[in-house]
Amino acid sequence: MQHFRDILSAIHGKKLIRISFQTRKGNRITHYFLPTKIEYSAKNNKFRVYVNRYQKRRMVDRGIINLSQVTLTKLTDITPESFLAVTDKKKQAKIKILNERNAVNRFMLEFAELEKESVFDEDSGECMVSIKYDEQNENEIIIRLLSFGPVVEVLSPYDFRRKIKERVDRQLALMKE
Repeated sequence: MQHFRDILSAIHGKKLIRISFQTRKGNRITHYFLPTKIEYSAKNNKFRVYVNRYQKRRMVDRGIINLSQVTLTKLTDITPESFLAVTDKKKQAKIKILNERNAVNRFMLEFAELEKESVFDEDSGECMVSIKYDEQNENEIIIRLLSFGPVVEVLSPYDFRRKIKERVDRQLALMKE
């Protein structure tokens, strides 16, 4: 609980925090981070912390830390100079949803936290949705989209569509073995 409070304080104070955590492979990692947000995943029943990792007061990369793996937090008084330049990279995807098995309502509930625009065509029963998501969440978005099966089709961007196709192809290859 204290780790959650420390991370929340760092977010509100825009301060760096030293975080140690265990990876899934059992490695211990300790770095200075600027947490940007905390998110709860109902599907995985866990809290995630979105962070920017800093070395020598400069941002070096972004990541996501599972809060349950955090073993140590230490607040600092350091506000990175580059803080104002740090922005989340948003991507956009266009998706067609067939209104079978209540898919449109399920889709809207599943992706309720995302910024989106939608147009429903009553004649065809299709809904065209444009969603915006953080680039670092792309794998999770793909997994969530795949759970809808054939009632959802990603129309663009091409790179995002290709990643989904690769996942489906890998799954088919596993099933053939």
